[in-house]
Amino acid sequence: MRRVLIGLLCALSVACSDDGGPEPIQIPGTYSLETINGRTLPYELFNFLNGAYVLSQISGTMTLNPNMTFREESRVRESFVDAVLGPVTADTTVVFTGTYEAQDSALLLTATQDAVVYFGFVSGNRLTLSYEVEDSLFTFVYRRN
Repeated sequence: MRRVLIGLLCALSVACSDDGGPEPIQIPGTYSLETINGRTLPYELFNFLNGAYVLSQISGTMTLNPNMTFREESRVRESFVDAVLGPVTADTTVVFTGTYEAQDSALLLTATQDAVVYFGFVSGNRLTLSYEVEDSLFTFVYRRN
């Protein structure tokens, strides 16, 4: 009887076990920008000459495709003082495309246009990407749509 019980428990444990291990990390998808360097949007990227020219990011999306390409769309706002017109504000959409490599949850993105390299990771529904510009490090946090 003891052998039958042990055999039955072994059979049940095999039938109920998770044969796939941990679920794979889902990287492809579209993500909406939430913060830059820990601050909510709009985020002031550059401010020259005490506000004479200000560039702010007001929104953005990052789409990571299953074929290992990406598309980043950033809505930016330029504010400056025109000698004739006075204060001027213009909103523009800037698009970057490129390819990415993934190892587990780690990512390395390379933009086609200017070879900007982003590095980061996916954790749950969040995508965190960073890149360096001269002596500054920018960290973008996105949430999966």
